[in-house]
Formats: sequence, C-alpha cells, structure tokens
Amino acid sequence: MLASTVHWTPLVNGYSGFTPPSFVERSELLRHFPDDAAIRLLHELGVSHVVVHLGRYRSPRRERIAELLASRADFELVETGPDGERLYRLRQAD
Repeated sequence: MLASTVHWTPLVNGYSGFTPPSFVERSELLRHFPDDAAIRLLHELGVSHVVVHLGRYRSPRRERIAELLASRADFELVETGPDGERLYRLRQAD
C-alpha cells in the first residue's frame, strides 16, 4: 500500500485489507495471465501498465510468458529490473 503513494493511481490488485467480491472474480481470471481472457479483462479495466515478475516463474513457463508478451502489439516493454521484473505499457485499442 505504501508503494502506491508514489503514483496515486488505482491498482487492480487492491490497496487495503478489505476484499470485495470483484477482487476474487478478477483474481481468478488474472491468475491465468497472460491468456486471452486475462488480457481482455485488463483492457476492459483500462489498465495502463502491467508489472510481470518473471523471476517468480520457472523455466520453461518464464520463457513462454516473455515470448508471448514480446509478440503482442498491445504490450510495450518499458523497463526491466534486476530480478526479472518487467514493466509493460498496455496499449488500449483505438
């Protein structure tokens, strides 16, 4: 929660100890990221950026996720971190 005060923008994964029903529903869809349904939900929610912690995945899934995101026109790699973090800009459809 404290880190979110750097940008003061809404977070899909929440910001408090309260868990609304919408969070549970979204979590279920987003846990399959980067499948089409999860990415569609991100677009519907108007998400502008996505942080992917590739260091938390094992091979070969880690490589598949990186390759899939690199192949998508709606994901633009903005920055990488020392532990496999990747910040993507999610381009909204025109």
